[in-house]
Amino acid sequence: MTKKVKKIFPNNKKQSIASIIASPEFRRILEYSEKNNNRIPSYLVSEFLPSIDAIDFGEIILVLKKNNIAIIEEDDDSDDELNNIEINENPFLSDLIKIYLKEISEFPLLTPEKEKSWSEEIQNYKNKILRLLEKNKIDEPKQVFEDIKEAFFKRDIDELSKIISSARPNIKPEKLEIIINDIKNWLKKFSEIRQGFAEANLRLVVKIAKKYLNQGLPFLDLINEGNIGLLNAIEKYDNNHISGCKFSTYAGWWIKQTVRRALIDKSRNIRLPVHIADMLHRYKRIFEQITADKGRSPSEKELAMAMGITVDKIKELIMVSQDAGSLDNTTGDEQNSV
Repeated sequence: MTKKVKKIFPNNKKQSIASIIASPEFRRILEYSEKNNNRIPSYLVSEFLPSIDAIDFGEIILVLKKNNIAIIEEDDDSDDELNNIEINENPFLSDLIKIYLKEISEFPLLTPEKEKSWSEEIQNYKNKILRLLEKNKIDEPKQVFEDIKEAFFKRDIDELSKIISSARPNIKPEKLEIIINDIKNWLKKFSEIRQGFAEANLRLVVKIAKKYLNQGLPFLDLINEGNIGLLNAIEKYDNNHISGCKFSTYAGWWIKQTVRRALIDKSRNIRLPVHIADMLHRYKRIFEQITADKGRSPSEKELAMAMGITVDKIKELIMVSQDAGSLDNTTGDEQNSV
């Protein structure tokens, strides 16, 4: 029988956490951990709960740890693993990827202390800008922050001024200049820390991206999408709010989400719903795992048992895994279209 879960979050926590803990999907996480000496890989948590958002993911990780369930982290970032990646791309792209892997292997990893201090500094500069916008009665400060950040990274200072002026009409020029100077200084420091944080975690992106090889997108595209997720994680990771959830675990959620959605949006002729695409990815991973363990392809029944779903659902996944082709695609030796 599955043990009762300790609810360690205070009464004012989002109700969604309670509903997640009460869900059948969370119950499957507990059942898995009980069968595996109270251990579960962090990637399985996000696969069992594919629709969970980033904040809830961090909270759920804490709930599991408080219930003495060990989380196997994503951060085995050895250089040997980078060097052993098999790249089945054209020679030019393969050379580019090898150069990229060599470059990122030279960036030092962060110590836990540095990771914590940098995450606090990023949140500090972000909050300074938000408070400045609110103090000066800028409409929708959070959206304005995202807009001015994008303009700053594009080095478009004129656009930065236009964004603030449009959010606060009739602002005095001298006041606008003071606000822009403060924001530029804080964003410069924000950007420097973010870049260092990202460089230290690029190996994590590659490690996750390689799990999605041969699913419709080139490896470099997978890495680029994963890097977008990494930057989102860096900006949103608040060590004080989700203390105990390692950055690599939190970032892993963001990286996988951006890569999965890129595969959904860009790699198929027929777009699948997100929850189906997530289940399909899990099906492929389990299929490969059982094949490697048993030296043969698994039966539909074995797959159903491993995934905790019905055989009929497995058959549906097999059907949707076969992407539709274009009628203009050439077929056969004569290169005829369909």
